[in-house]
Amino acid sequence: MKWPIVYEEWIPALPVDSFGNVDLKSLFLAFQDAATEHTVQMGIDKDFYRPLHLLYVLCRIKVEFLAPFPKEGKIRLVTYGLFPGRISFLRDCYLEDEKGRMLLKLRTLWVLIDEVRRRIVPTDLLAERMEPMREELDVFPAVFDEDLSSLEEEEGAERVFDYVVSEKDIDVNRHMNNTVYFSLVEQAGIEGRMAELEINFEKECLLGDLLTVYRKEGYYCGYRRGELSFKCRVVLL
Repeated sequence: MKWPIVYEEWIPALPVDSFGNVDLKSLFLAFQDAATEHTVQMGIDKDFYRPLHLLYVLCRIKVEFLAPFPKEGKIRLVTYGLFPGRISFLRDCYLEDEKGRMLLKLRTLWVLIDEVRRRIVPTDLLAERMEPMREELDVFPAVFDEDLSSLEEEEGAERVFDYVVSEKDIDVNRHMNNTVYFSLVEQAGIEGRMAELEINFEKECLLGDLLTVYRKEGYYCGYRRGELSFKCRVVLL
């Protein structure tokens, strides 16, 4: 079976704020929808992993913003997965405007977890399914040369607000959707034009959890039940 290595589509221009920053939740919803559709095309969507009692879980994201986002027109979104490592796998993405100017580069790191025990499992089954694509994937260009490393925690961050996870935040994996975290970062305040953004998801948030958001300049984090839930770093121009 020949699977599509690359998924691309034209999407409407995304909202931008007064600094020219793209709305993060809208951006990652668009990426999430594209990545989901691509997994369907590749035969590695929920019909593949659900019967195995597995879930795809997003752990890390890195974005480099390269040019101002257009306020109207269309944007070309291109995404593709790289061949899985032993316990994780990468999906890259980039966006271009109608003139072919690259707007951003995006990399995500994922793991497979056991749906019942909520523990990480090796990617053997996914790698086996993608083996026919290995030769093409191994030579496909990555958007970043480096892997995604864990962000360092910063001391002295001050509490900004509390957030209670509601039903509208919960996705098919029964935890708060990753896009909601970006809304929390924006709510905590991004005071300038973004050049880079990284976020690590540490502990999942469930329905009814109280998440306390902290900030120290460009560092953001959230705690629930006394445990670190996410940490984020924003670099401004």
